[in-house]
Amino acid sequence: MKANYLTHDSIWSIPFKDYHSESLKSTITVRDAILCQAQSVGAATHLLHSWTLNGKFSIAKAYHWFRQAKPILVWAPALHHQFIIPSHRVLTTLALQPKLATLDNLTRKGIYIVNRCILCKSSLETYDHLFSTCSFTQKIWHGIHTWLALTDRSVNPVAELHWCTTRKRSRHWKNGWLKSSIAATSYQIWHERNSRIFQGLEHTEAQLLHLIRVNVCTRILHRVPSAVYEQAIQRLNFS
Repeated sequence: MKANYLTHDSIWSIPFKDYHSESLKSTITVRDAILCQAQSVGAATHLLHSWTLNGKFSIAKAYHWFRQAKPILVWAPALHHQFIIPSHRVLTTLALQPKLATLDNLTRKGIYIVNRCILCKSSLETYDHLFSTCSFTQKIWHGIHTWLALTDRSVNPVAELHWCTTRKRSRHWKNGWLKSSIAATSYQIWHERNSRIFQGLEHTEAQLLHLIRVNVCTRILHRVPSAVYEQAIQRLNFS
């Protein structure tokens, strides 16, 4: 490096050239990002010294400086449960951030489509509406709450998952039943929305509730401990 590139320049002044090696190009890119933030070589050098730990350079400190810190997702641990079907986990994670291609998200990206909820056909499709306030969605959530024997519960998936993480008996199989039901419901709401838009297929609330229960029960009964298997069958009302 010194013999070929830094004979007359320092790492702070060497210009970017197309013939440079990939490692040098990456180093210069990182250097420019530091200089842009620090505004001077002296300040950049001081910043580099702050990334040391016990006299040694700390990659972790540099990484935390470069990355964009994001808020902690308090509901995320609730989705890492063996009773949750993997595809339901992935979809629910995308839905709760929210990163799904809802019509309002598409509009923000410059894709203009007539925005109307395909489920209730009376409101704009937004994340909050689709998964919480839509009249069709609320009937699904209330049906699931009845099955779970829960009363006066929120129909907001984020609030529900956060509530799961604060329960005292978070490792009990019934808590896993609740988490699995939340993920399965979110998945089926999105799946029903897509079925109506792209395939012209509509299902009633009763049909979706039955499908959610079958998916959740099948998953639980394949993974629940044998000691509580009979209890689970009776409580789930599944045969």
